[in-house]
Amino acid sequence: MPKPPASVAVVGAGDHIGSAIARRFAQQGFHVFAGRRNGDKLAPLVAEIAAAGGTCTGLSLDARRRTPWPISCVRPTRPRLWRS
Repeated sequence: MPKPPASVAVVGAGDHIGSAIARRFAQQGFHVFAGRRNGDKLAPLVAEIAAAGGTCTGLSLDARRRTPWPISCVRPTRPRLWRS
């Protein structure tokens, strides 16, 4: 059975820096869990990453609130440094 890809959570995957970070991680082979307050706006980013051959899951979340994040499905992996 193939090993699942490492995953990363990008909190604040907005229209600029956050989405660029999500795209870069996807290009490096990570499965990206992208989150922003208005999760409906993530559809273009998810589609762009998929069209480039990556994988991304869009999540509605607000990092300012003390509620459990829906990222509990992320399987922890051995930490690895990301280099550009």
